[in-house]
Amino acid sequence: MLLVVEKKTNMNKVLKKEFQVKSVSLSGKNVEIVWQDNCQSSFDVNWLQMSTRSSKKFSADSYEYTDCPIYNTFQEVAVDKVQLSNNKILIDLGSGIEEIDASWLRAQDATISYSLPAFEEKVQWSNSFSILEHSYDEAIESNQWISDLDKFGIVKIKGVSPDDLEEKLDKITKKVGVLRRRFHPTDINVIEPKPNNISLDKAYTGGTLEYHTDAPYYDLPPKIAFLACKKLEGEPPINYFCDGFKAASELKETHKEAYNILSTYLVNLARRRLRSHQEDSSIEHSLYSWDTHTLTNIIVTNGFGEPEIIRIHSRSFSGFTSDYSGIQIKKFIEAYGSFIDLIKQDRFNVQMKLEPGNIVIIDNHRLVHARSKIQGNTARMIYSCYIDEYIWNSRLRFLLGERAEMDDVWLRGCTIDQLKILANRWE
Repeated sequence: MLLVVEKKTNMNKVLKKEFQVKSVSLSGKNVEIVWQDNCQSSFDVNWLQMSTRSSKKFSADSYEYTDCPIYNTFQEVAVDKVQLSNNKILIDLGSGIEEIDASWLRAQDATISYSLPAFEEKVQWSNSFSILEHSYDEAIESNQWISDLDKFGIVKIKGVSPDDLEEKLDKITKKVGVLRRRFHPTDINVIEPKPNNISLDKAYTGGTLEYHTDAPYYDLPPKIAFLACKKLEGEPPINYFCDGFKAASELKETHKEAYNILSTYLVNLARRRLRSHQEDSSIEHSLYSWDTHTLTNIIVTNGFGEPEIIRIHSRSFSGFTSDYSGIQIKKFIEAYGSFIDLIKQDRFNVQMKLEPGNIVIIDNHRLVHARSKIQGNTARMIYSCYIDEYIWNSRLRFLLGERAEMDDVWLRGCTIDQLKILANRWE
């Protein structure tokens, strides 16, 4: 049984007018609401009957339906009265008077919710953007770095002793959740570039790393990437980080055809590895052999046509499907080149020299990154690991729910966008 904790709202807080009800009435089979900002909503009573998070329908410990309505015979709901009390909608939907949280209704109405400001929406970098930094102690005591990462796509944690790096990195990642499993002996990867590693992966050599996103050959690439510097002796290389969403948005404005091509043409991205550089090479059969492939777009968009995932990785490109013509391939190459030209521009980039004890955390769906050549007399050791999107989203949902200060049953089933709206409902 889950522990139920009743959330206590700070009574001194005031709801923004967008979440305050001016009037409520019935019109046929619809509940009509006029909000204090003069926006209007209309909700079908049958939808309310099925969707309302009342104690009559939902279990108090699991927040699940006690009697799932999709297995029942549909019956029209007859409603003859609706009232307003303390910004709650009072209505009898067939099983007695129920209280509906008006803020929840406002967030549910997709016809007007787009006009509501969300809590800490993603922000594209300005020309003067610099990476937000947090000390290790701040990162452990506060969740602000998680909000900053969601907002800007990158944060830096500093002040970690290199001797304790793996332990401290573990504690930082656990602030979000469990690590993504890797097809290696360990989930935390140790990158110590050596020239003879070229046959395994270019990232483990000292050569220049061109702009890329990590592991785009999975159906869903890892969401959050951690880079932690354990050791550096000699001249540090330069790491480049590009706001891929901003570059993609400009491509959409200035080279619309190129944007459409990269967001609709499907390409093969693949990885085939016979063994891991971390395992015993004397083993006849490799437990860590890995072969993966996905057919996808370079710019994956959401339902509004805006960039959602950027997939840039020249070493993973494995051609097109056989129905592509020469003209289509030519257009794709030109579009890809236009996008890479934007990605390389300084106005989309920040630079950093990763020093021992520093941890850089990036949104791998948004940021495109690169690295300059590592000089021959430089010794460098980096720890890297990932967190999947569903783990990241789960943590965000809890943090947003805390800010919304609503009973958990109303938070269940909300989209991330709806939760961001609810988290911003207070003055």
